[in-house]
Amino acid sequence: MTWKMKQLAVIAGVICAVLLASAGCATTLAAEDEADAATAATRQEWDNGDAPFALEMVVNETQMDFTLDELEQTPYYIEGFGGYTTSAGTYYEQYYGGIRLARFIESFVPLTEDQTITLVAMDGYAMSYKAGELMDTKEGTWILAFNAYGNRLPRDPGYIRGIKISEEGSGVPVPNMHGHSSPRMIQRIEITAEMFRDFTLTITGKMNHELDRATIQSGIMCTAHRTTVTYEDSRSGTLTSYTGIPLYLMLAYSDHPLYAPHRQADYTIESYNREAALQGYLVEVIAADGFSVTLNSRELDGNNGVILAMYIEDEELGDRDWPLRLVWDKDADPVPEGIRAVRNVKEIKLIF
Repeated sequence: MTWKMKQLAVIAGVICAVLLASAGCATTLAAEDEADAATAATRQEWDNGDAPFALEMVVNETQMDFTLDELEQTPYYIEGFGGYTTSAGTYYEQYYGGIRLARFIESFVPLTEDQTITLVAMDGYAMSYKAGELMDTKEGTWILAFNAYGNRLPRDPGYIRGIKISEEGSGVPVPNMHGHSSPRMIQRIEITAEMFRDFTLTITGKMNHELDRATIQSGIMCTAHRTTVTYEDSRSGTLTSYTGIPLYLMLAYSDHPLYAPHRQADYTIESYNREAALQGYLVEVIAADGFSVTLNSRELDGNNGVILAMYIEDEELGDRDWPLRLVWDKDADPVPEGIRAVRNVKEIKLIF
């Protein structure tokens, strides 16, 4: 079936669309002089028995698969320079080739600016965007990139990466994205009619930050950080599954006067000031209505049982708890003294 036939087959039954994506929380790219070797390695993976990569698209229960060669033949293929900076401060830039993300989607289903588009990773990493953000080209064009300097991206960080580029002749400076907003290894894109819900979390201490949804969601969805706990309601005894990020890791944004959230230490990256936590300071978790609990950093140190949750039973929190809820596992060790569940978390204060 040709590209046009696939497009017509999907349009015939379109109501909503889903494209599947495999991204991760690591941020590495092959350099220009590695591109030929990377392409050869990709082909070798396929020669070793792995099926050729295909981007899956499901629209109104109709699924279509697109190889990279097919995507490159669409009228949405463009090239240009794009860059991103990791949380440790390292900048990467390449000359990418790929398809215009919004235009590609719109060729199958109409988009409204308030729709939610989620890029999902093979390892479960997911990043959600407001459709209007992906449609906006003032600061670069969002593409699904699968080429770098004319060669295919390898499986890692390819086969497809989401990134903004400066189209040739556009006059737009080369975009420099936050690394967590540029997902790699894309395999699925989910498109829903649900309104995109953004939020911010204020963290104050030795440094002050306003963290947006993308920053927090990237931390939660990174496999190194994503944590699920079983919370027991003290009144009803009901057990509920919550997923989020350990609270102590969020303290890295304000526990050091110079580095946040990561700093390079010799050949490793430190993402949390454990020395300060063991010396002891207070952590106040504050809800939108002013309710708060105050915990001790020593009891939070390395404690994966106490989390800021964004998901309940694998779904986004409802309005009653949105955007974040402080919860803890029924078997957390230790259970911090004075802890209580906090809904609608809007602020965290580190008190030294």
